[in-house]
Amino acid sequence: MLGIGIVTYNDALNKDEFIGETDSDIYEVLCQLITTIQLFTIEDYILIVRDNDSLDYRFNRFNITLRNRFNSPSNIIFIKSNINNLTDGWNEILDITLNKYNCYGTILLNQDILLTKYWNSYTSILKIQSRDIIGPLTNNVTYQTNQLVTENDFVPQDTLTHVPILQGFCLGGSKKCFMENMYNNKEFFNPQIEWALNEEGWMQRNNKTGGRCLILNNAYIIHLNNGSWRWNALISTKTPDTIYPTTYRNSIIDVLNYHTYIGDK
Repeated sequence: MLGIGIVTYNDALNKDEFIGETDSDIYEVLCQLITTIQLFTIEDYILIVRDNDSLDYRFNRFNITLRNRFNSPSNIIFIKSNINNLTDGWNEILDITLNKYNCYGTILLNQDILLTKYWNSYTSILKIQSRDIIGPLTNNVTYQTNQLVTENDFVPQDTLTHVPILQGFCLGGSKKCFMENMYNNKEFFNPQIEWALNEEGWMQRNNKTGGRCLILNNAYIIHLNNGSWRWNALISTKTPDTIYPTTYRNSIIDVLNYHTYIGDK
């Protein structure tokens, strides 16, 4: 079974990047994401939607309305939390999918993602119990990385590109990858980093102990980028260039053959 996790960002309307949007916009995008998961995921999966509760009354309906809309299928679990940060949500999702459900791997998604028919090569590759962190190609990234390609220009290629780091809007790893790269004996990501950049430390730890960051070049998802996880606040003191040096953002180390990697040949 595959694990999929989404953490909703419920005080989003109070952030600059959401000015002009309404709670129904954010709610509909989340519902569209869940619909595309149901439509395009062939593997058996458990989906954890962690609703980060806020004091904003406009979001109090999230849990109930999502349950009603999707008729509470047994493979979708909605969790309501009063701890409103990304890292705590990711840690809880990974604990549930890997320890409770013994999933072979887990994919962590931002709430502003839409899947495509090129999703299933991504879900199946995580069955390989490697230390590799894997991400897809997409149309929209916060800063320039090798993951960026326009939808019209996307041509599936059976290769994996080895890069120093991936963006955190969609990250996948096998159970081995997550369990052997924990922050401590309880948590997967550093709980002191509540929002953006928590995945950077995870990838750096993994790289130092024999893991890799790989882009799967036959997987493509749509990133609406309508919630950049406090990125605006971050770049007031740091720029992408200082956070990710040019060598991190632009260098390609090598390209691997996809079929050899998954053992088809």
